[in-house]
Formats: sequence, structure tokens, C-alpha cells
Amino acid sequence: MLILVLLISIWFGCAVAHKSPYKPTIRPRQTPQPEAQMWEFVKGGFSRKFVESKCTDEQKERLKSAWEDAKLIIEAQTNIIAGYDYDLVHRTWMGDDWDARDTPEKEGWGKIIEDNFARIAGLFRGEYGKSEEFFWRYTPEPDDDLCDDGKMYANNYYNLDFHLSGNHMHTITFCPPYWSLETIGEQIARHKDDEMGQMNMVNFVATTSHIMLHEIYHIKLATQPQTIDYAIEYHEALDLARTYGMEFTHVNSDSYTHDAVAIYLQQTFKSSKPPTRLI
Repeated sequence: MLILVLLISIWFGCAVAHKSPYKPTIRPRQTPQPEAQMWEFVKGGFSRKFVESKCTDEQKERLKSAWEDAKLIIEAQTNIIAGYDYDLVHRTWMGDDWDARDTPEKEGWGKIIEDNFARIAGLFRGEYGKSEEFFWRYTPEPDDDLCDDGKMYANNYYNLDFHLSGNHMHTITFCPPYWSLETIGEQIARHKDDEMGQMNMVNFVATTSHIMLHEIYHIKLATQPQTIDYAIEYHEALDLARTYGMEFTHVNSDSYTHDAVAIYLQQTFKSSKPPTRLI
């Protein structure tokens, strides 16, 4: 339940700076006033989603669709299908050592990855209580402080005041560039008869669901410790896995996101290998 009696609250936290169109940030911000009808409840699925009222009907539907696509992607990543080679995909995006447990450090990193897969699966199954609430915020201003002068697709922040009141408010701001992105369904349709194209991850980046999922993989409810952005482009995420392995990938949002998308695409296309990068 949203706060019934509220004067002025401050968004507390620390800003994390990244050279990323997905930069996760916690900014000072006034707590939304429910009595001002700023938010609309989103029906269906995970029961505690709200969208900012000033979003157009088209934008609201686009966000709902992105959430449903992200849910399908996470189901592919976390619902085990007998005979499917999850290990190949995890080694590609999380590192060859993703399942190594030969040192205490690797034991810890591997446990974090496994726990984060379980957390985000539970999130999309709606296993968390009513105190966990998602707010989708829209800004038409490219110079909004959360959009980095129009260079970012989305951003997220966490309301500690809400947390202290017993509710957990996770807010994602969607910036102007986000609304011109394709859906993953549109990209899949384009390459449905293109076997070579299905193998190249460059054809399946920066979709509405990818950006939403990237931001969700930043929040405390999905990952602990919270992920940051060591690498965001698909080729950077590949190189991060190859060079550093899970020492860095276990706390890199796009490592989880590309891993999930790659599994979803391979299962959707029924291709022999997951998409990576054509050299």
C-alpha cells in the first residue's frame, strides 16, 4: 500500500557514476504523492507495479509489453529444460570459471550468481510481498538529471524513506531514447529465416525488454550485492567474461542480461548454438 500520510520525503542514497546508457543511480528526489494521482496501478502479473500517469497509453502498453518479454527471458534463463546446454551460455557470459569452486573466492562468487538467478526468478513469479513495489517513471526531458543529457535509455533509484517505512520502492526512469527502441519480438521476426543473423548478438541488443531487464538486474531485490556496470555493450560483456571471469561478471548487470537473452534466443530459434559475436 502506498503511503497514506506524507509531507516531504527525501530520496537518500549514493549516486554511482558510469559511462553507460543504463547507469544505475540513486538520486535526491521528492517522494511521489499518491493523492496527486501521479501513479496508476498496472494490472496483471506481478501485483505491485505502478506507471506514471503522464505516460501516454502507447507508452504504458510498451512498458507492460517490455515487462512481459523480460519475464519470458528470465523464465528461459532460470527454468531448467532437460537436455539444454546452460553451461555453454553461462561460460560465454559469466566466464569459463562460472561453476568453479576450487577457491573460497570462486565458491563465494558462484554462490552469488546462483542466488541471483533464484532471486530474479522469484521476482518475476511474484513471490515477494506487497511491500515490494515497482514504479515506472517517464521523463520527456532529455536533460533530466537521470538521463545524462539524453545519453541514457533508462535509470533506476531506490527510495530509502519508503524502505524505512516498511515498503520497498524500486523506481525506473525511462528516458526519451527508450521509446524508439524495438521489441525483442520485432528483432526475432526480422531474423526468423536468417540462420547466420541468429548467431550474432549484435542483432539483438538494446530492446525495450533488454533495457528493462538490465535495470531490474541492478536492484537489491534481484541481485545481492547490487550489480554495477563494468561492461554494458555485448562485446564488452563478452570480453569481461573472457578476461576476468566471474570475479567481475557476478556483479555486472549486462553479464546476467545478455546471458538471459542468449538462452531465450537460442531456445526460440531452436538454433544449434546461442548467439555471441561473429569475429
